[in-house]
Amino acid sequence: MLTKTTFAGFHHFVGFHRFAGAWSGSTAARCVFIFCSILAAACSDGDGGTSARDAGTLDTVLFDGSILSDGGLTTTANSDAGTNLGEPACLGDCRPTTADSCAGDLSCALVDGQGMCVADVGHGEVGQSCTRSSDCALGHACFEKRTGGECGRVCCDGTEGACGAEERCGGPGLLIEEGLSVASSWRECGAPRSCDVLDTRSCEPGEGCYVVSSEPDTECLAAGTGEVGASCAKQNECRAGLFCAGLVDSRCVRICELGQGCPAGEGRCVAPDMPWPDNAGLCTNGP
Repeated sequence: MLTKTTFAGFHHFVGFHRFAGAWSGSTAARCVFIFCSILAAACSDGDGGTSARDAGTLDTVLFDGSILSDGGLTTTANSDAGTNLGEPACLGDCRPTTADSCAGDLSCALVDGQGMCVADVGHGEVGQSCTRSSDCALGHACFEKRTGGECGRVCCDGTEGACGAEERCGGPGLLIEEGLSVASSWRECGAPRSCDVLDTRSCEPGEGCYVVSSEPDTECLAAGTGEVGASCAKQNECRAGLFCAGLVDSRCVRICELGQGCPAGEGRCVAPDMPWPDNAGLCTNGP
């Protein structure tokens, strides 16, 4: 059985350091191999199978000395918001993603961020400008962008097949209603977008630019709220501009520009010993 002792023992064994460049690649690989062997045995149901809680895909990426966590156990390929094991929690009296969600001639649209049955909807398709969700066609809403409101296809995170094969259901769910930003539990279908970790304007409002693989690929994701030093299980649990680093006790650390200083108490800006975005580093108090 997997217990806290399992993790504590591994933590002690590897002498874990929060900064990703603290180990050599070979040492990290050996330690992770041993730990994965422990996990495989611990998660077994006793007769060679795996338990129900292991039914997802372990979605982590090995970095040099750390595991980049980018979602943990994922169950929906189209989601950027992590695991959703229950019913989708999208609010409203109806579902704008379903054509027959309302009675009679009424249609479902997002009003103040929630699904409501209305008499009329607009004609705006994906990418067209808008000032409110009623400007957009059925199944669409007016999402907040840096250039203003833009119609996008509505989805509910956690709903299988909510978006196209090359799309994901994500984003912060910020809508525009007559110039005001309105938070919504509904999300937007869209293709993954790469970004610049040093440019705070390379993603849309409510998003952050995150390193999501060891290539190192970057992607705009709905930004979390974790500050420097906060515990994290996936990249976008940290707020924009931070990186979730660590193998066991993962923490949010600041992404910095090489040659520039770090805030007081966060050490110096150092380039990680791994594939990493150009001109960027991590603030570390390590050696």
